[in-house]
Amino acid sequence: MPRIHLVITLVIWLTGSWALAAAHTQSHESIREAAAGHVLARHDGPRKELRLQVGRLDSRLKLKQCDAPLETFSPPGRSLASKQTVGVRCVADQPWTLYVPVTLSIMRDILVASHELPRGSIISATDLRLEQRDVARLRNGYLEHPQEVVGKVLKRTLHQNDVLLPAQILLPLTVERGSKVTILARSGSLQVRMMGKALSGGAKGDLIEVVNDNSQKRVEGRVIAPGVVEVPL
Repeated sequence: MPRIHLVITLVIWLTGSWALAAAHTQSHESIREAAAGHVLARHDGPRKELRLQVGRLDSRLKLKQCDAPLETFSPPGRSLASKQTVGVRCVADQPWTLYVPVTLSIMRDILVASHELPRGSIISATDLRLEQRDVARLRNGYLEHPQEVVGKVLKRTLHQNDVLLPAQILLPLTVERGSKVTILARSGSLQVRMMGKALSGGAKGDLIEVVNDNSQKRVEGRVIAPGVVEVPL
């Protein structure tokens, strides 16, 4: 009987010691919640489009419970992306720092090709559809509004379901190389119009080189309308 009593006493003492130690140990859940909160605070879009997966911490890790609120930070060189690391630290009397992996998904409706589109296609509304994708993985950007791209020209072939990237579209040419153009020289209310030839093609807003038919002088101007190039007066 004394031996049994000793075992019971030892178990009670160990259990009590473990509970006391656990009470002074920072919970893993509080660290993971701090890391998740850091990522959420950096996102300025709707929370409903976010999906977070915070990495599990090693079960053997025991950190002293922080006497101050936990601080979080983004390590240098790491931007908001699908996979990132969040620093969590305690700045109390016994400081510690931990790095927590976080996987972020941002689900948005973006433009994708509804069928194969050859290079040089002029995009129409039926060529694209909105589909929900994880934009945190799209390092080269994405487009959300059909009105931004309808009427523009595709720079490379898109296959069905491909995401349309901003760098893949350009404005259609409004002046063709070698075509006749009106050269508009304007200063305030004074305007002078001359006929000329485009030495390069361009879309509205592009700078191109033109030659005056009469003087044969080459000048650079900006395309402002189909067949019209404005030059400094």
